[in-house]
Amino acid sequence: MPLLETRGLTKRFGGLVAVDGVDLSVEEGEIFAMIGPNGAGKTTMFNLIAGLYKPSSGTIRFRGKWVYPVREYWRTYLPPLAGYYTMANAVRQALGAGRLPIGLRPHAVTALGIARTFQNIRLFSYMTALENVMVGEHVRMRAQVWDALLRSPYARKEERQVRDRAMEFLRFVGLERYAEQYARNLPYGFQRRLEIARALATQPTLLMLDEPAAGFNPQEKAQLMDLIQEIRRRGITIFLIEHDMKVVMEVSERIVVLDYGEKIAEGPPQKVRTDPRVIEAYLGKSA
Repeated sequence: MPLLETRGLTKRFGGLVAVDGVDLSVEEGEIFAMIGPNGAGKTTMFNLIAGLYKPSSGTIRFRGKWVYPVREYWRTYLPPLAGYYTMANAVRQALGAGRLPIGLRPHAVTALGIARTFQNIRLFSYMTALENVMVGEHVRMRAQVWDALLRSPYARKEERQVRDRAMEFLRFVGLERYAEQYARNLPYGFQRRLEIARALATQPTLLMLDEPAAGFNPQEKAQLMDLIQEIRRRGITIFLIEHDMKVVMEVSERIVVLDYGEKIAEGPPQKVRTDPRVIEAYLGKSA
């Protein structure tokens, strides 16, 4: 069974079809890349998988569990409301509106083991690098509100552990020297690494990187490729969006290509780079 699987995944924004019936599967332990021209629907795919957008149609499964739609959601989690949900669906179907879509929210997707970075860096500017990474660990913390209010021994112990782990993640990405600096004061390349560290702090099984090499010089790109390989060696599967073909071809094992929201090619780098449809999507038709 694939680690991540989508079937017929579609997202419409009014009359615009951003993602059109995309089937893909990511195997556990691989580095999987998604490429395509600007506006092809790549980031929309990430947002769908991460729960930020709800699909117009199609399915998403992760480790065999439904991310969208969540099967038997009401019966499993909210039994008292199951009857109302069934009745609402009966009314909607009678009106031709279809079933109510139920999908996991972003925090629940993260708890399943999916973490992502963003094309446009999203850090807490006025928090230190260490604090940014500690925020990423929140989804795994177990202390309750009253523990924090009363500063219970359990809360203090967990906070120490979270801080220690956050420092280890900073060390892993090479930013331990900048732990106490505000995120906004870090160089651009360091901010990219900090975002990766924060994503790793959620303890993911699948790490989705949205254009991690954007704005990097050649040396920084080489360091990024080494970091991606090291993350994979830690047992984390990588799902990558990237425009830099050198990075994609050197680190990925399989590539899927989108164009105008549709999947036009899939396979190993050597096959994809010579596919006529891929060449046409990037360079256009010859006269």
